[in-house]
Amino acid sequence: MRAFEFLNEASVLNLSKLTKRPGRVDKFLSLISQGHEFNSKNGPVTLDPDQVSSLQSRLDQSAVGSGTPMVTTIDGDQIPMSNLYYDEVAWSSGPDGVAKGKLGDPSVDLKPSKTFGHGKVEKGSVMTPDLAVSLGAFLAGQLGDKIQASEHLDNQGAGGRIVKQMSKEISSKQPPTIPPEILKDKKLLSSIQNDAFEYLGVQELVDGVANFPNDKAFYEHLGADLRSLVLFFPGSTNHALADSFALVNKATENTVYMSSKGGKQGGAPSSINELKIPDTMKKSIDKDPALSFINHLQTHNKPMWLMTFEAANWLHKNSPGSLGALDEFLPFTNEFYLWVSTILSSANAGVPKTLEQIPKEYQGLYTLVQNSRKNSTAASADLFWNLKNVVKTYIHGAVNSGSVPQFSERMIELLGQNFVLLKSKPVNDKMITDVTWPSKMGGKITLEHKDGPTKWNSAITWKLS
Repeated sequence: MRAFEFLNEASVLNLSKLTKRPGRVDKFLSLISQGHEFNSKNGPVTLDPDQVSSLQSRLDQSAVGSGTPMVTTIDGDQIPMSNLYYDEVAWSSGPDGVAKGKLGDPSVDLKPSKTFGHGKVEKGSVMTPDLAVSLGAFLAGQLGDKIQASEHLDNQGAGGRIVKQMSKEISSKQPPTIPPEILKDKKLLSSIQNDAFEYLGVQELVDGVANFPNDKAFYEHLGADLRSLVLFFPGSTNHALADSFALVNKATENTVYMSSKGGKQGGAPSSINELKIPDTMKKSIDKDPALSFINHLQTHNKPMWLMTFEAANWLHKNSPGSLGALDEFLPFTNEFYLWVSTILSSANAGVPKTLEQIPKEYQGLYTLVQNSRKNSTAASADLFWNLKNVVKTYIHGAVNSGSVPQFSERMIELLGQNFVLLKSKPVNDKMITDVTWPSKMGGKITLEHKDGPTKWNSAITWKLS
């Protein structure tokens, strides 16, 4: 028996999230001053207000690459700031505009990991059917019953009751109704749409309620009844394709990653590293530029940061001139990789802060980085950390403008083997889930940024629109 894997990024308070929007740092410090209780990997914690001034200074330095700050709890314990969860910082309202983006109701938790209580997939573990079952996996056909029996939802007030009622309607083969009072409560509606429909949308698909124009062709491709497969909702996984889950059929070995976006247009970019090139297409890798490029990225991804620089090398060789001003400094050499590796392996102790501290042979390259970031804020002004994102900018521009012939078409073709997108949204008083199978519905694939400048170990990411 194979597993559905539900993939969900942990909402930790890392630097890229904290500095993503203006006002978040100030809001974070304000919450500390107010004695706010944060959720964390260590359980609920309150931070010492006396550290606000020194933490402000450390955040300013950390934002340009000096590492993750430590914070002090009211009990005097020191923990990494990234042990905190960022929900309140991201969602709390206020005049500073912090509340841009997903507005949820902080009084309810409708996320799948809490609703089903499945165990975590430890970092470095390989997901297997036996592991999934040991952590609480169940048959997809049982999803409605599991939602309706969830004790966690019983403790979530009106939100939990509505989620259970919606699930009952889906089980009765009816599109779920949004009560009038919820249509007026935008925060609770957002939590239901963005959190609960990560599994209610799946239930609409499994129970045949979703709007899926190409369902027969999809089921034929999959070679199985969805209800007979195993469904798993872990709190976190080591899988790179975020907020998605995989269907694996024992008979055909087909795998389809299904991304549940809860109404968000297109969703966040996903890793290119998880797309499988089927055996039937591998024989064309040397003849097809797009397949050659994708295969090159997946082959040169250890360590993960290497993928970005090897992508630039591939474009420099196979599409000369497509990288503009960056081409002058290519290809990246093994000596360059060794220099980067030495810095990263020394706990970032040797990160250069100025152009003069960079080896002479790389100063021309870093002048390009400096010129590219001259209008950026302090949060993204560090030379060393911004190199990868500047290189990505040139790569994205080249690929998205057509320098890799048929890249979008080949990605769509691969996604047809591997990917289905679910998007749930209110339509009048119903919550409707639309299912897109890219190989039949088309669309356009572009390369997009996902991570902040200090997160080097991240793959090149794509987005479907």
